[in-house]
Amino acid sequence: MAQIESLFRNQLVLDNQRALFDYWQSKCSGDSLPRRSDICPSGFVSYLTNVSLIDVMTSANKRQYSYRLAGSSLRNYFGQEVTGKSIEEVFDPDDCRYWQRVLDVLVERQKPSCGSVQCNSGSSQHMQFWVRLPLVDENGSVNMILSHDISSSLSAMSEGGLNRVAIV
Repeated sequence: MAQIESLFRNQLVLDNQRALFDYWQSKCSGDSLPRRSDICPSGFVSYLTNVSLIDVMTSANKRQYSYRLAGSSLRNYFGQEVTGKSIEEVFDPDDCRYWQRVLDVLVERQKPSCGSVQCNSGSSQHMQFWVRLPLVDENGSVNMILSHDISSSLSAMSEGGLNRVAIV
């Protein structure tokens, strides 16, 4: 499992993503994933504004996801407060289907995931770099997802020379 985790870490584009992954990984016990109670925000206080917790709810063979809480930078990114909202309330139908698939795979595989998405908002184009880390309940089922999102304009990225993109 350590080799897989190392390969995953190497896909992460940003230092904050790697730091959050390292923190999450330090809370894993052998092959067991961390629980929400294992996670303490003081362990990653410098980037809390880009962190969210997503609740996983399963009913009638369908999973639903909602933001339990979301950092203040995410409010700016989404153009609204997303705390307490489902992904259906936050994203348009195409984006919602994308996130539903990403989160469903994470829950089924019980493995972290990461990637990037090119977004257009108004006249600007930007890239959203994201990482999703599973948290489990007392039965070992994923019931929450620790998330980190950073958005950067494509022009700023090209000026900064960023040319590596993580892919799920």
